[in-house]
Amino acid sequence: MKTKIGIVGTGWRAGFFLRAAKELPDLFEIAGMVYHSEAGKDRAAQWQAPLFENPEQLVRETSPDYVIVSVSRKTGAARTITAELAAMGVPV
Repeated sequence: MKTKIGIVGTGWRAGFFLRAAKELPDLFEIAGMVYHSEAGKDRAAQWQAPLFENPEQLVRETSPDYVIVSVSRKTGAARTITAELAAMGVPV
């Protein structure tokens, strides 16, 4: 059974998780990615994964088994996004 993974972020950190999932297609399925800018949307397109504007939309439309928050800690966004996902009952 495949594990459906959602990813919040489109930068180099997210790339590590995406490459691992692509190498293990029998184990992982990328449910989608959340981007926050047009540049991020363009970067994410290379992975050919469904794209979402926010974590809530990703969760609502794909029901991932868990979500990886792969954004910079410097802005504080990782903490906020993690708390929002946890409040929705999504493993992070």
